[in-house]
Amino acid sequence: MIVNRKSTLIAPAIFIMAMMFMLTPSDLMGSRHHGHGEDEYDLSVTALMGPEDTELVVFISSSDSINYPVPEELEKFKVKIERRRRGHGPGHGPGHGPGHHHGHLINERHVELVDNQIVRSLTEIPLHARLKVETEFRLGRHKVKLKRHVEVTLRPDLIIEDVGYPMTVFIDQPFNIHANLQEILGDNSATADVTLYTDSLTMTTPDVFIAPNMPTTVVFTGLSYSTPQTIPFTIDISNASPGEYDMTNNSYSFDIEVIPPPTPVATNYSMEYRNWNNRYHVSGTDICEVVEERELAGDQDEFNLDGWSFEAMPGGNLDVSLRIYADGVSAYVLDIEGMTPYESVGGIEYYDYCDEATGIFITYESNPGIDAYFNINKYSGKKIIVHRLNGSITMSSITDSGLHMDAQTSIQTSVLFDDGFSLIGGSASTTLQGPYLIEDESSYPIYNTECGVDGIRYSTMTVEYIFGYNSGMMDPTFLPRRNLPDVTELLLPASFYLEENYPNPFNPTTAISFGLPEESAVSLKLYDISGREVLRLAEGHFSAGKHELYLDASELSSGSYFYSLEAGSYKEVKRMLLLK
Repeated sequence: MIVNRKSTLIAPAIFIMAMMFMLTPSDLMGSRHHGHGEDEYDLSVTALMGPEDTELVVFISSSDSINYPVPEELEKFKVKIERRRRGHGPGHGPGHGPGHHHGHLINERHVELVDNQIVRSLTEIPLHARLKVETEFRLGRHKVKLKRHVEVTLRPDLIIEDVGYPMTVFIDQPFNIHANLQEILGDNSATADVTLYTDSLTMTTPDVFIAPNMPTTVVFTGLSYSTPQTIPFTIDISNASPGEYDMTNNSYSFDIEVIPPPTPVATNYSMEYRNWNNRYHVSGTDICEVVEERELAGDQDEFNLDGWSFEAMPGGNLDVSLRIYADGVSAYVLDIEGMTPYESVGGIEYYDYCDEATGIFITYESNPGIDAYFNINKYSGKKIIVHRLNGSITMSSITDSGLHMDAQTSIQTSVLFDDGFSLIGGSASTTLQGPYLIEDESSYPIYNTECGVDGIRYSTMTVEYIFGYNSGMMDPTFLPRRNLPDVTELLLPASFYLEENYPNPFNPTTAISFGLPEESAVSLKLYDISGREVLRLAEGHFSAGKHELYLDASELSSGSYFYSLEAGSYKEVKRMLLLK
């Protein structure tokens, strides 16, 4: 038997080479994609200009840190200003910053990465210049080259544009403070902590997101004080990320005065209500076979309330709250803040309010230190008038003098005139009498000589009549006052809305934004997946505008949750996902 020794040596060698190939570590093999691994890495770059320099931050991340680790050192790190082609903006030449070499702002070797990033301070860099950033490092036997372009932009500059707060509050009266934030340079968004503090209180809303050209409102709720005092408040912006261009404009200070509630005074009143329902009245004449008629139909009611007090105090601005209930159901609501006298004669201040659309007319006269008098009239209902000549209509009109009350059994009212020192008014009610059906028909001749016969004047009336009257001292129970911050009209939303929380999914904090076109009672609640209420995020009256609240879910378990907003008749439910 002849043995080929050469062939017996070749087979083991091929087997050994194949085994070595299979066992070679992946870092010695290079990238699985394109042979270099560029696709597994991401290079993010920011270049933020401040008053003195531009901070360049270069960050390298990996999609697979096991097989494609981020290096601790770069073999090469280059940064240069790109020349713009003629006709495409200003021609920026090479810079003159640190590390200038052959047209590069930075041209370094063996650069250490700290927490996967490099931070450099550059000077004399034009705003909106376009930088080219190049990095190079080794992955096993292969080189990985990453490139990015970035535009030099201004650091964000955050300000407290204005603050909505009550100038004065009453003892033990809860109140809110609204801080309206803005980024004024318009290049970059930022997150920052917003803190409200006094000598005895600190409230911080962390990580508030503030976008360029988009006002953001932070609301501090649940404030209340039990003793009279003047409290200096300050709102600060801090811990902005990225750092701000100017941190000297991050504070807003103001004072709120806590005062005892105004003193109720004794108020006399007289109240009257009349209702002509299903009214029908025809009157006319028939003279020389010419018939003229006037027909009146419809229903109308009238409410009148007079009041006076002998303990008026010096005022100036006047707040008015009025409620009228017909048969226990709200028939009219009015709240006016900051009315001023339209004239002052002989020391007497005269105020008035008129709204013909709702048929309400109010006058108030104050002789400070002596007495005050008010009168409230409300007309409502519909009146139809038709004129006929020989059966043909010559004129007709329909008038509607405000919201219909149409009370049948009772009228209740609560009125408050608040000048900041004393409360005039209170509650009163009356029980109505009727309805009484009134019917009347009459006719009588009218002597005339034109056609040789007497004419006739006639009248037919049918009306259902209800009335009520009462007088005495008003019960000194008052409606709660409203202290609302000013809201810039241009920022008011066109309609109610509830936005998606951001971020979503989140861990452990997220922002919830909603908008109100008008001042509304708001309820914002968080529910778990079974529909059980978990948290009450907001409850109370919010002013018109955009509002942003922050949820800290540190104490909650991972999973899906729902948040629900109710504001007036508006209701919206959205879903969020907490991942820990």
